[in-house]
Amino acid sequence: MKTKFGKLALVIAVIVLTGVQAKSSGLLSNVEVEPELQIESWMVDAAFWNDELIDLTPATEKSLSIEKWMYDDAYWKYYSR
Repeated sequence: MKTKFGKLALVIAVIVLTGVQAKSSGLLSNVEVEPELQIESWMVDAAFWNDELIDLTPATEKSLSIEKWMYDDAYWKYYSR
């Protein structure tokens, strides 16, 4: 019984110490600042965006249809083995 409590205390101590160490490494003074975003010339260049090679139309998918094998009982009985 004493060994169970000893092992439990050891496990709890390891978890607590690991948590304290992880929390102490994330101090508030280590705040990461992202650099400011900058507008580049190509972003506002009308010639770039009006280029015929760039296709800006929304992509569309082909319409889906039900095929014969999808509702064929013999097909699904064969492949469900």
